[in-house]
Amino acid sequence: MGQIPDKKPAAEVSASGDGTAHIEDAAVLVDFDQLPQWAQQNPYIRSGYRPITNCLTECLGSLTYWHNESGNIFSHLLPIFPLLYLIGRSVLVLTGQIATYSNPRREDVVVFAAFFAGGLACMSLSATYHTLMCHSDSVMQRCKQLDYSGITCLIWGSFMPTIYYLFTCEAYHMRLYLITMSSIAAGMVAFFLSPLAQKSWTVPFRAPMFVAFAASALTPLWTGLQMYGWEHLNDMIGLKWVLLQGAIYLIGVLFFLTELPEPLSILGTPQQRHFPDFLNGPRPHGFPWGDHHANDTNYYDWTPNTGMTRRYDWSVAKQKCSPDGVEIDCLLVNGEFPGPTIEANWGDIIEVKVTNDMVEEGTSIHWHGILQKNSVWMDGVPGYGQCPIAPGASFTYRFQADLYGTSWWHSHYSSQYASGLAGPMVIHGPKNADYDVDLGPIFVNDWYHEYYTEVTEALFAPLPEVNIPRSDNNLINGKNSFDCSKTSLPCKPDAPLASFNFTSGKSYRMRFINPSAAATEKITIDGHKFTVIANDFVPIQPYETDVLTLAVGQRSDVIVEATGEPTDSVWLRAYKPQVCWPSNGGDEVKAAIFYQDADHSQPPTSTAGPNAYSNNCNNDPLEKTQPYYPIKAGEASSTEVIPLEFKPNNTGPSINGSHLLWYMANRTFIVNYNDPMLLETKLGNLDFPYLRNAHNYGSNSSLRFVVENTGPQPHPMHVHGHNMFILAEGDCVSNMTVFGNEEGISQEGNMTEYPKKRGLNVRSVEEIEKRADGQYGSCWDGHITNPDNPQRRDVQMLAAGRYIVVQWNQDNPGVWPFHCHIAWHLSAGFVWTVVERPDDVQKYAQIPSIMAQTCRDWSAWTGENVVPQIDDGL
Repeated sequence: MGQIPDKKPAAEVSASGDGTAHIEDAAVLVDFDQLPQWAQQNPYIRSGYRPITNCLTECLGSLTYWHNESGNIFSHLLPIFPLLYLIGRSVLVLTGQIATYSNPRREDVVVFAAFFAGGLACMSLSATYHTLMCHSDSVMQRCKQLDYSGITCLIWGSFMPTIYYLFTCEAYHMRLYLITMSSIAAGMVAFFLSPLAQKSWTVPFRAPMFVAFAASALTPLWTGLQMYGWEHLNDMIGLKWVLLQGAIYLIGVLFFLTELPEPLSILGTPQQRHFPDFLNGPRPHGFPWGDHHANDTNYYDWTPNTGMTRRYDWSVAKQKCSPDGVEIDCLLVNGEFPGPTIEANWGDIIEVKVTNDMVEEGTSIHWHGILQKNSVWMDGVPGYGQCPIAPGASFTYRFQADLYGTSWWHSHYSSQYASGLAGPMVIHGPKNADYDVDLGPIFVNDWYHEYYTEVTEALFAPLPEVNIPRSDNNLINGKNSFDCSKTSLPCKPDAPLASFNFTSGKSYRMRFINPSAAATEKITIDGHKFTVIANDFVPIQPYETDVLTLAVGQRSDVIVEATGEPTDSVWLRAYKPQVCWPSNGGDEVKAAIFYQDADHSQPPTSTAGPNAYSNNCNNDPLEKTQPYYPIKAGEASSTEVIPLEFKPNNTGPSINGSHLLWYMANRTFIVNYNDPMLLETKLGNLDFPYLRNAHNYGSNSSLRFVVENTGPQPHPMHVHGHNMFILAEGDCVSNMTVFGNEEGISQEGNMTEYPKKRGLNVRSVEEIEKRADGQYGSCWDGHITNPDNPQRRDVQMLAAGRYIVVQWNQDNPGVWPFHCHIAWHLSAGFVWTVVERPDDVQKYAQIPSIMAQTCRDWSAWTGENVVPQIDDGL
């Protein structure tokens, strides 16, 4: 999407580098979901719209550039000129100034002039409608009325020559049908020009009216057939051509009713259709999920089968982009940032063909939060379930939307997503709260002015040159501005900010997503509160807050009550605290929220709330975040303590000569793109290299981890293929408690000895009913917050000097990464590999042959090209 329904004025709210907001005149194109609801008429066409201008000259100015109405405008505008010529010529013939035929009858010229005039009315009024529909709701509605009147004139004009020549010798019948058809046409024009035609209940009758009017021509034709017969009638009026003309009209109406051509672009490629949420009630035959509701359905055990497949066709390419005005190298899907929105209903099948049009890099796409039950190979993690997609190759992901809510997709190949290879995902499902308008997904993320490989190379420089990545800006839906005096890169000053529209008294669902590389985002709306209704893919019991905290990868759905006055405008703010991750500045980004009568030409002047610039990196307390559908975690069959360390890699294997890596329980990680662990597991090969950090948990029913962070940086912990129970969190600042020494560094001396000390060799479930904690001490006191219904989500923030206790059921056989979602930590080995129920993988996993073909393609490409794997690969 562009990714929100947004009334876009001709001028956009912008901010200069010093934070001063102003207005920028810009002839920009917007996406379908940036249009106000009244202008969202064709869900197949996703982009290329003119913004709503409220200005006649700007609408006329759109004739000078290409947009998605240009075809409609010029296909109606160009025929006007030959029609004017033909009408003028008819008038000249009628007045005797041109003699083209011997003894032309006045009536001959009149009926053809009527025919041409009907075409002229249709073409000119339709061209006017398509040109001015970007003006305003009222102008578009009036022009639409004129357009319908023009169509009526076209049909009427087509009747005139036919009736005249059919009944040339039958004056009575001629007058009868000419008067009847003209009266019907006059009545239809009067109806379409009346206020009655704007009523919503009349919409279903418009197309049938045209069909009925056109079909009424069969009455005089039938009369003529009875009087003269087919052959004579064909000689008199060219009956077969008249019938062809009628068939063309009916086919046009058929296309209008079925939207048959609209799923295809001009080039014949599939358009990506918008699939609307059921905001105002179910479809005629009920919701796709039947009578299942958010409070009575365990969505881990049951998923509807809707029979619907949502198909997308993507091209991944390296291109220039400038979301904040600074032009840099980006990785984009179909040239868009943020990338295209995946949208489906709960239970739908999602199918995405990804073509790698990059020259020097592989890629893969991960569908964040999707469980991928029975499709673990579609999780999109290279070296786990698949090989990367080689340059020039394509791969089609196919999986079920097994959970519902808000999420995102992103590349899992190195840190590609930090350069733009990411986009929103919305899965519509049962509601757990009421609201009026769904504003769609809202991306809030940090932004770097260097390509991700440059950032990664600096991170992995040998000591002491290591450079901790620092973002340059912050974006909302891919927009902000930047002070061009602070960069040597090509820069457009005062780039536009995002904007949204509120109507007083309405309630709005806002789907916030943090797809940052590293930043924690603090989100507020001046003078308004959030009611949080979902975290990640988990509906929760609603609670109120004035600030939303999102770590990397997290999502929260909120409801905002539009309590302002109709003339108000306020700021939506996102702030990335440097205490959570350092930056080069640009820590705040703002988006304008305009109420219905606000002046769009002026930026808001509202002031920030008291918590807008909070430096707390924690998520909201677990006591507040109880799932809407309760599930008890139960006792775990395996428990481990995992302390975290960031230390020099001065022993054991290295990654590209780096000297600083992350360790989970004294083990770091690197992936082998050419040898996916899932495929090896399917073959029964479970003796993974040490640096895969792979742990075989056999058929244990559930896993519990106490993850301890005595260091100064927070870590958003994410698990694939599951939602985690978040059982507890608390302080964990004592290195002596965790490591048995004050330095906070494991003292083994040689990493290769570590597995023997930790007892992580594969053993039977009976032998390790509970896994030992080894030499690491636990900060957890054993308490569980909300034991009957603990929070569940797929990303949980582990703050500095804290621990979290997470648990998940082993109900999804596969090989899954458990990692920090900060891109630069993940790149530096911060991954724990869970081998889940490998026996079931070997027995039941139906891995499609395309996975092996993808590996053959990748192997062939890497056989002739050097893969610059700078980091651990993820």
